[in-house]
Amino acid sequence: MDERANVTAYYEDWFYHRLQRFVEETLPTTTALVHSKNLHATFDAHTDFPRTLVETIRDDEKLTRKEKVEVITAVIGQWMNATTGSVWSIGPCASDSLTERIGIGVKSTDGTSFFPLVPTVEDIVDQGAADSSRLDLTIALCESDRRHAKPSPNTH
Repeated sequence: MDERANVTAYYEDWFYHRLQRFVEETLPTTTALVHSKNLHATFDAHTDFPRTLVETIRDDEKLTRKEKVEVITAVIGQWMNATTGSVWSIGPCASDSLTERIGIGVKSTDGTSFFPLVPTVEDIVDQGAADSSRLDLTIALCESDRRHAKPSPNTH
């Protein structure tokens, strides 16, 4: 087996297990946190983007930055999956000459596009209520994806 195959197989396995851990552990935890605060977080194909929910979580002073990023990532991803038929995925978020950052996001069911949610949500949290430009852009992109999504069994 050549060196490239060894690297590819290792990382595919690592990515799979990391994504599985997110879906099996992080999502249930974030969903429970949203429900414990009596916030609405049920989405279907016709639900508007959950801006108020995202803002409420972003502005919650009792949550750490990490918790906010996890919960908002889960909320936006679940909304995208419900409204566009996308699926959870893991992929590149950012890179420079020496590093590649990998993170959770959603991809189209045909695999032609990947939306890295983590850096987007980090920007939303870091900008806070004073500057909603990143949230506004995210909403516009998500709503555009919803309008152009191919019908799937998950989005009746």
